[in-house]
This record gives sequence, C-alpha cells and structure tokens, in this order.
Amino acid sequence: MTTIEKTQQYVLQTYGRFSLTVARGEGTKVWDQDGRESVSYTHLTLPTIYSV
Repeated sequence: MTTIEKTQQYVLQTYGRFSLTVARGEGTKVWDQDGRESVSYTHLTLPTIYSV
C-alpha cells in the first residue's frame, strides 16, 4: 500500500492535501518521487511545503 493510499484510508480527510510524497530531503529542500524540488518550512505550528 502506498503512502497516499494509507493517508486516504487512515487519516481524517478534513483538509485538502497535496498529492506529494517526499522521496528525500536536505535542509529545507525536499524532492518528490519525480525529482521536483520544493521548499519545506513551518508556519506557526503547521508544516508547509511549497513547490519552487
């Protein structure tokens, strides 16, 4: 079962979610399975990921 399938089955779908699975991270940068780079940072108490 993929991470997205597990999230859909076990996590309450209260908020919309990005279809992003982080493959690796380095500092504040993360990469998805397709090699797209994004910037990850925390705003207040919620982790947020923005694509660059």
